[in-house]
Parts: sequence; structure tokens; C-alpha cells
Amino acid sequence: MTNETTEPRSGPPRTIKRYPNRKLYDTSQSSYITLRTLSDLIRTGEEIQVVDYISGTDITHEILLQIIRTDEKKWKLFPISSLVALIRSGGLVNNFRTELDARVHDLPGMNDVRSYLEPFQTRFEEWQDRVEQQLQTLWEVPQALVTKEVEGLRERMLQLEKLVAELKNKIEPGDRK
Repeated sequence: MTNETTEPRSGPPRTIKRYPNRKLYDTSQSSYITLRTLSDLIRTGEEIQVVDYISGTDITHEILLQIIRTDEKKWKLFPISSLVALIRSGGLVNNFRTELDARVHDLPGMNDVRSYLEPFQTRFEEWQDRVEQQLQTLWEVPQALVTKEVEGLRERMLQLEKLVAELKNKIEPGDRK
């Protein structure tokens, strides 16, 4: 594996098709490739687009995340404690920023990296806010339904208690057992 990276090449992206058996097919080379090969292509500056063979859907994002996951698994980029804290806090951006700052603090050109990443971080924060709002909405709907159902059950219990009390009053003392 090489750590060399180059600038992205111009022109149309190289099309990679993913088949239902999860194999990747490089249409420009007319051959199957592995995730590692795809990762190497990206590192050398190749622009790629991965599409699902059957639906034609662009799944580049999914495949890139899979490559990152494979690298994380191999190189253990994040300690378990950081991953656990990330999940527990739900504050993905803050934890990501802290972890990234800790890892790149001493790297030369760090300011260049930050200025490059800031627009992406802003978009990620906006996306996270939208997701959190959607999750809040999903949480509030069932709560409102449960609250309404509980109130309905309380009302029915009060009605039943009244009926029981009325029936007790109608029964004569001699009829009770």
C-alpha cells in the first residue's frame, strides 16, 4: 500500500459496476477489481463512480465508506474508547473534530488541511442537524400517540369505575354474598 496521493485527474470518472454478488467490475479495463485495487486507484488520483449493475444507482458513497471501514479495521485509526464515546455522545461532529485535531496536530501544513476541510465540516454539521431534527420528529410522533392512547384509557377506566359503583349501589344488601 502506498501513501502517495496525487491530484484528481480531470475528465469523466472511471465507471465501476458492482454486481449482485458484490464483485466490482472496472468497465475501462474490462476486468474485475478488488476494494484494495479501487482504493489504490483513488490514491493515485483516479476519479471513480461506482454504480449498482441492476438499478444503475450511484453507490460511490457506500463503497468509499466501505474502503474507509476496511482501512480502519486494518490500521486501527481510532481507539475503541473514541469510537464508544462517539456513539454515546451522538455528537459526531465534535468527536470527529477532536479526534482529527489530535491526530493531525503535529503534521506540517495542518492549516491547509483545516481550510480544505471546513466547508465539508460545515455541510456535515448541516446534515447532522437535519438528521437530528428528523429523529426528534420521529420520537415526538410516537410519544404523542402514546399520550393520547393513555388519556383515552384513563377516561375509559373512570367510566368503568362509575359503572361498577352504580352497579354496587343497585344491588340490595340481602343479595350480596
